[in-house]
Amino acid sequence: MQLSNLFIAIMATATAVSATCHKSGETWNNKADARSAITKACTGSGKFAGSFGIQEIRRFCVNSGGKQKMNFEVQNKGSTARNWDDAECIHRLSREVDGCKDNKGGYNTVDNWYYQADPNAGQC
Repeated sequence: MQLSNLFIAIMATATAVSATCHKSGETWNNKADARSAITKACTGSGKFAGSFGIQEIRRFCVNSGGKQKMNFEVQNKGSTARNWDDAECIHRLSREVDGCKDNKGGYNTVDNWYYQADPNAGQC
């Protein structure tokens, strides 16, 4: 009985998560700058802190030396307004910076939160 419950829990989690790495585009010039920008955006009075309305999308762009900008996006895809925990925000966005082997960033949806980290040419 416990084994079947474990299998059901794993399958439910597997279907709730979908991750994709960008296949083309710029690579991160400076991942430390990206992680620092994420921490600032997710905490205090940062762009991604506080309550998100239903289907609300927030975008944040930071210049990263040279001729690169770092684009970040978070959306509440749920049917109610809600807060995103600071630590969860930092963790999820940082995974898109560090977790994609081609270093081109990525996007993901978990628990009705969509988030993206994407390095691009140019300035904000």
